Amino acid sequence: MPQETAQRLAHTVSFIQSALTAYFFSQMKYYVFTWLDIYMRINSIYTDIKRARRSVDFTDIEEYALRFLSGLSDFDYFHYRIGSDVKYVLIDEFQDTSEIQWEALSHIVREGLRKGGNFFYVGDEKQSIYRWRGGEPHLFETVRLRLHLLKRSLRFSYRQNPVLLGFVNTIFQNMTEQGYFAVVECANRESLLDEIVQQIQNLKTEGIELHDIAVLCRKNSEIEELEKHFMAYHIPCRTEGKSKLLRDYSVMDVVNIMNLAVSPEESIYLGGFLRSPLVVYP
Repeated sequence: MPQETAQRLAHTVSFIQSALTAYFFSQMKYYVFTWLDIYMRINSIYTDIKRARRSVDFTDIEEYALRFLSGLSDFDYFHYRIGSDVKYVLIDEFQDTSEIQWEALSHIVREGLRKGGNFFYVGDEKQSIYRWRGGEPHLFETVRLRLHLLKRSLRFSYRQNPVLLGFVNTIFQNMTEQGYFAVVECANRESLLDEIVQQIQNLKTEGIELHDIAVLCRKNSEIEELEKHFMAYHIPCRTEGKSKLLRDYSVMDVVNIMNLAVSPEESIYLGGFLRSPLVVYP
């Protein structure tokens, strides 16, 4: 290719990249500011209603507590108001603590440690309720490192007593007799997915409805992998977990319809709409 032609091509590609970047940035800016404006208006109305009723919600309590404790320079006044001197702080289910909750509590904790007290919290990151009320599981380890706290893990689960285990074993024994329980060894990941599909198809043959079948996964990545496998075999399913909202097929269909309404000239959106479950061919 001649050098002059190569330079013109490079300039054209660079111009297209810049134009596309500017276009997508402006589009993103438009949608962000539009939804932000909608949120601000709704929040303003909600705030006015709370003020008129002299009410506060859970978020207000957190913010007021943080504002009060972070601006407190004399903790003797705080101890006087609560009628006690706080030196020891114990928190259960710490994995469900939010950033703002910890930021507020940290002032009390640090003051207690400064006076020779102690801070003790327990929980399990794997049992987090997935951002319930803003819970951040990473705080479990972050706080320990930041405050130089010791870590202890339980070697045994004291929730497993003979009565409970006997009940569970009885249930599974009955399930085995009814043929709804099986232990299968698979050579690899792909064979495991195929085996799950086969088990579901066997249950359907025995008259079991799909809405009565559940598959438990250890990780959310396994949920997405299993969902794709089910789609390949035309097995409808509904997932629960931390999978991103926009990855859900029903949400993707709705977003595609919105894109089609905004840009009807784009054939890819029309194709996505025609392939969606919303269109049923006779």
